Amino acid sequence: ISIAAGRNAVETKPLVFGEYADYPAFADFDKIIEANGGEIPWNWEVVDDPFRADIYLKNLGYSDEQIKDIIAKSQDNSLVSKMWYVQETKKADDVAAYFITIIQDIGHSVAGFFDEAGDVKFDSADTTFLKETTLLMDDTILNYIGGVSTTINPTISHYSGMDITNATLKYEVVNASDTVVSYGTLQSGVNIANGQYFFFDSAQINMPSVTKAEQFTLNLILTADNDYYTSSSWDIFVYPNAYLSASEIAGKTVMVSGDSSSYNFKEKYPFATDWVDGSNPDLLVAFGSLSASQIEYLNNGGKVFYAGTGSEVLKVENGTYYSQYVFMNFPKEDHQIVQSLASKGYGGLQFINMYTTNVITEDKENPLSHSLIGKILIRDNVPDSLQTGSYMSEFKKGDGTIIQSTFNFAFGDSVLAPYLIDQTMRYLLGVGQESLTSASVVNVESQGLLKDSAKAYSALSFNA
Repeated sequence: ISIAAGRNAVETKPLVFGEYADYPAFADFDKIIEANGGEIPWNWEVVDDPFRADIYLKNLGYSDEQIKDIIAKSQDNSLVSKMWYVQETKKADDVAAYFITIIQDIGHSVAGFFDEAGDVKFDSADTTFLKETTLLMDDTILNYIGGVSTTINPTISHYSGMDITNATLKYEVVNASDTVVSYGTLQSGVNIANGQYFFFDSAQINMPSVTKAEQFTLNLILTADNDYYTSSSWDIFVYPNAYLSASEIAGKTVMVSGDSSSYNFKEKYPFATDWVDGSNPDLLVAFGSLSASQIEYLNNGGKVFYAGTGSEVLKVENGTYYSQYVFMNFPKEDHQIVQSLASKGYGGLQFINMYTTNVITEDKENPLSHSLIGKILIRDNVPDSLQTGSYMSEFKKGDGTIIQSTFNFAFGDSVLAPYLIDQTMRYLLGVGQESLTSASVVNVESQGLLKDSAKAYSALSFNA
């Protein structure tokens, strides 16, 4: 019987996952080589060419200290990505089991829970999502607007072999100083039979007010009779509920082109007017594409924020990688836009609803090709194939400055997407933020970079 026929048979059949949660990261190569007596492990050469991502990253211009930091952050990113895979799977009633394909790293397949030296890569305190009973959010929300009450839909996947009686569900929001800034009881007197995905009542939680993006921890805590206790935690991001106003731009002009209705752009920025050929605004926000007249405006000293996947200025490629996430990091951590995100230095789940399969590309065969994408604000990487690209870059064209991003702004995260648009506008207009010094951007024409890259990067999707 075929898998499809068996799955669709009249009888109820459980689903068992395989090839599962195989999220790659950069290995700690120095550690592995040292553990192997200073030699490259034999299997690296047998299975594949020696996989030295640290050398590759050095060729991209990173220092030894930055490379160690990137390796560590890729492992952290791997953990939260595995958590997302597992938690989403636990929300399905008919999933009977799943197995992690790679338990221990093997050469370039660095997706295991143990590294190649046999050491555990993740602290047990950070892997509670693997427990038989796990608190979840049915619609996992990780980005919030501050100072408002927000609805969440808490659930529990309960398969520990015993019923839970007289349970009480609480929440708390904790800041970076481990201070509880918001808390409450969501539901009490709940009985949960073993062997089910159980929905608690929808609940309101209060998010702290913030004047800039801040990272917090959201804890869900369940207690019950017989001293029962379980909890789950998520890193969440809280953003101010404010947008650039007409008074802040002090007479500067903003124009918009393309279909901005999906972004509610005109509602947020009523002072913005539609693009007219021959215009010379202080800022153009372009959605979807750039016209010849807009590129002329850019060449003549204009400033453009381009939210789109076109290749009018630099090459953008589309592609997918099966069953993998992207590892996203921030090469320019001192850049005003990057600082405004309050990230941990990696994309994690903050951008989960904004990733796309479109990236500004570079030629991985040319070690210096990172200059192709100018000042990379948000870089994505494929650790197990040494491919890299950019989700957001700033660069010069002619006398003008453009920031292009291929993120999914229109149908992505309804909190982070407008915040990132707003912060980019503030940066390009030079208002509403402190001025930060950063390295000069690359001029794409003087570098002769308008030609297609020799090899395009295939971005990653979040589809398992």
